[in-house]
Amino acid sequence: MNVNDTLDFKHIDFNVKIQAPFKPCTRIGMIVGGTGITPMIQALHAILGSGGEETPIKVDMLYGSRTSDDILGKELLDKWAKENKDLFSVTHVLSNEPEESKWDEGERGFITKELIESSFGPPSEGEK
Repeated sequence: MNVNDTLDFKHIDFNVKIQAPFKPCTRIGMIVGGTGITPMIQALHAILGSGGEETPIKVDMLYGSRTSDDILGKELLDKWAKENKDLFSVTHVLSNEPEESKWDEGERGFITKELIESSFGPPSEGEK
C-alpha cells in the first residue's frame, strides 16, 4: 500500500460467537493464542472489570504463547486472577520456552485436548 491509499475491512458476523452481556452463560472457557488475547481482555473487562454482570460468570482461560516474554497482558491477567479467584483463572501454556528457563507459572508444551478437559471440565447447560 502507498501513503493515502484506503483499505476496507469487513466484519463477518459468524466470527463473533457471544457479545456482552454474556447471558445466559454462567461459565466460559477461553482458549487464546498470542495476540488473540486482545478481544478476550475486552470480554474480561465486561465480566470482571465493570461488575456489571448480575449473575457471576466463571471464566477459565488457557493462554498459549511461545515464550514467557511473549505473554501479552500477563500482569493484568495475573492481577485479575488473584483478585477474582472464584471467577477467573488463567493457565499460561508456553510452547518454546527454553529448557534452562526457571519459568514455572503454568504449563509447557501446547494446548491439548487433555489440558482443555482438565481445565474446563465437561460442557453442560449454561456453559460455553
